[in-house]
Amino acid sequence: MKKTSIGRPTFRNRGRVALVLGGGAARGFAHIGVLEVLEAEGIPIDMIVGTSVGAIFGSLYAAGLDVRKIRDLAFRFKTRDILDIAPLGRLGLIDLKGLQRLLTQNLPATFFSELRIPLHVVATDLRTGEAVTISRGPIVEAVCASSALPGVFDPWTVEGRLLTDGGVVANLPVREAHMLGASTVIAVDIGAAVEGSALKDRWDIIFQVMHIYQAKASAKDIEGADVLIRPDVGHFRVIDLEHRKEIYQEGLAAGRESLAEIRRVLDTKGWLRGLFGRSRPLRSG
Repeated sequence: MKKTSIGRPTFRNRGRVALVLGGGAARGFAHIGVLEVLEAEGIPIDMIVGTSVGAIFGSLYAAGLDVRKIRDLAFRFKTRDILDIAPLGRLGLIDLKGLQRLLTQNLPATFFSELRIPLHVVATDLRTGEAVTISRGPIVEAVCASSALPGVFDPWTVEGRLLTDGGVVANLPVREAHMLGASTVIAVDIGAAVEGSALKDRWDIIFQVMHIYQAKASAKDIEGADVLIRPDVGHFRVIDLEHRKEIYQEGLAAGRESLAEIRRVLDTKGWLRGLFGRSRPLRSG
């Protein structure tokens, strides 16, 4: 007997849908809210492309961890659980051994090949300046590399390449999603506007420098997204763990506000594929 679902969208002929999760440190708690909405509404996700904190939460979801468990984990951990002072002589002030432990303990998969949803993690090659998309091997190593803000966190070596935070070259990796074969890209941008950012300490200054560069570098990626979700998180500091629940709520709100647009895009692309046998040309950004 053929199985059917009631009240859930099917989006026939939709092609491959990529969810792009951008970088933004503590503002990344908004990603969990967006994921919760997309899952509840049956929005299909055929691949996840993540940078930095987007790679962290994207890896947990791609591995099949229930989004409510991801939320509970995010609300529970403390700064000391993920950050350790790096020994003298290292290339960063802080190492990410704590993050490595946290992910190892909670990821229900070890290698990319074991993931429920294909995951692509974006990092930056420190020696060449190139964006590096990692889709094979140990998941935790790739995610730590993508999250290693240069000068602050120790860089990571993956397959002989010295890697650092993917946000340096691709904070919102929409272009990478298209290159990986996505027909539709839903992108979640948690980068803050340059103007109006709180500048209270050295961490704010470090991240502000990154934001200035990223604002220019991400312009084409933003244009290349079929649906752009922008949670209202710019007023939260990038190291703000005290307001993680509020940041998560902003993700919920932004996800819900974007549902109509997501459904319209998926329905339109499905109709075009049914009419012509393939999707409309991908936007290169």
